[in-house]
Amino acid sequence: NAMAILIPMELGRYSDLVMHLYLAAFSLVMVQGNYLSIFILCAITNTYLYIWDSYRVLRCVKEFTVASEYCDTCAQVLLGLVVGTMLVAYLWKENCKPFPHNSKFCMDGPKWWALLALAFVGHFIVHFVLVYFVVPSVLKRNPIQEETFESLSRRERKSVFTCNPVHCLRSAYIYKHDPPMVFIYDGKADLHKANPSIGTYYEETHRHPDGEEHCK
Repeated sequence: NAMAILIPMELGRYSDLVMHLYLAAFSLVMVQGNYLSIFILCAITNTYLYIWDSYRVLRCVKEFTVASEYCDTCAQVLLGLVVGTMLVAYLWKENCKPFPHNSKFCMDGPKWWALLALAFVGHFIVHFVLVYFVVPSVLKRNPIQEETFESLSRRERKSVFTCNPVHCLRSAYIYKHDPPMVFIYDGKADLHKANPSIGTYYEETHRHPDGEEHCK
């Protein structure tokens, strides 16, 4: 458990943050008071998570790979549930306010529940459209460039083969490849030798003082 801090970073923290915000927003509907303390504690816990994750990324985690913006986009969409719940809470509190605060409206029965459902679903649809369609159209992103496995493997050691220890053992001791497929080890990039016949193209190089590149 002590070495768990060194596990490669992933984006599962998004779900924790969204859940914290959703519980805080849902409390606006259920709880009649203590809103300030609830949101202060929510801010404190999220700040702690931010500091902890920043420390892990900068000091402990060996790598942090984000393959696409899919997780970030999903988190932004899930925030629509949080804001939609806050909208429902606002309507719930404004409905039929007692004296001396004059209520803006007073409804009951099926029409009232239909209004709440319409407000929640309608907001989520608008939020979804903004995140998935409007924002990407306004913020022009670099188009995805296609790349062959060979060209990518020449500059990146990690592949479906080199990350599989059984495959590397099979390459060295069963198929007797020369040079064999080498398993990924941090700081051992010089052990990788190119062998196009088995699908490995990476080979560590360094530049000598004479200006020529030589394979290690």
